[in-house]
Amino acid sequence: MEHPPSCRSRSAVTPLMLLAYMANNTSPHELFERMYKKISMSAVPPADIEAILQFYRIIGFSTFTALTAIQDNLLRHCARCHRSYFERDNGIFTCMMPHSNECPTLEDGPYYICRGGDCRLWHFVGRHTTKSTNVRYNPNNVKTCGQRHCIREVIAASALLKLRRGRE
Repeated sequence: MEHPPSCRSRSAVTPLMLLAYMANNTSPHELFERMYKKISMSAVPPADIEAILQFYRIIGFSTFTALTAIQDNLLRHCARCHRSYFERDNGIFTCMMPHSNECPTLEDGPYYICRGGDCRLWHFVGRHTTKSTNVRYNPNNVKTCGQRHCIREVIAASALLKLRRGRE
């Protein structure tokens, strides 16, 4: 009589089984927190860094895309929060829009459910974007660049950046 998979002896455990168990029992948030904490330390051995990068490659992430973003010196303007940013500084928690009392209820993607204007929660948390088609505008707290007259801010930030580069 063959035992079910859950009754296998410890000697039959493979690295693949161990990895599958760990993946099924680690939340995305916990994985992110642990990895970010590890790579934020200045004393991470180069072999560990290369192993993490190799893992990213194996699961299909493009290191070329990351390299391109890191080397990009174009100052951008976020169409959602209207802050200036460089792509190398962009990330999943960089663009945050607070709730307003008249905030519409949105329940999908990076948009959070408004709870009666409870401003302790964010309306949106995610990456900066330059594409207005990626933004859900509303008349209360997420306005277009035209409504906010951002062109002046963008020109001023760009001029300041050019001035700083001229001093280097």
